[in-house]
Formats: sequence, structure tokens, C-alpha cells
Amino acid sequence: MESESIFKTDKRIKLGIWGLGRGQSFIQSAKALNIDVVAGCDFYEPLRESFRKNCPGAFICSDEDEFLARDFDAVLIATYCPDHAAHAIKAMKAGKHVLSEVTAFFTPAQ
Repeated sequence: MESESIFKTDKRIKLGIWGLGRGQSFIQSAKALNIDVVAGCDFYEPLRESFRKNCPGAFICSDEDEFLARDFDAVLIATYCPDHAAHAIKAMKAGKHVLSEVTAFFTPAQ
């Protein structure tokens, strides 16, 4: 049985996931949200292998610059929390929309 889409549109969003530990938890939700997961990036090989099984055909690498150079609309940042702000800025400079999986700061002053 094919899953039913929440949004009544043919428009699809191409998403890259940066940080494949917690980031892979979004894959199932993406299927109902008109989102195609097309790329993944992580420095840890076992997580890349897991992603390869969960998203066959997606681009996978360990290099963030190579990842951000790929053709996709948005990036889910699921890297270590202290890196989220820097990674979000880098992704936006690469022309990507950004979804941060956790806050990019610890205190309001940050």
C-alpha cells in the first residue's frame, strides 16, 4: 500500500541530511511530507553504510563541501549541537534552506 501524502501538491523538496546518526530518524517522516532524501553526509563510515541501506540511490559522502555542492533544496543539520550554527551558516551560503534538528545555542545570549 502506498503511503498517503499530507500535502496536496506534486511539488517535491530534495533534502540532504548532514549528520547521519540522529538525522536518519527523519527519513520515514520525509516520505509523507513531499520530501525526497537525496544526499547524506557524515564522517563516520558505519553511519554512511546505514544511510546507504535506508536511502538507496542517494549521494553519500564524508566531505561537507562535496555534500553542499550537490543539487538539493534544503539540508537537515543533525550534527553535534555546538556545530549547528556554523553548519547552518555554511549551508545557507551554499544556497540551501536549513532545518536545524536542535537549537544552535545553549543560552539566549548566544
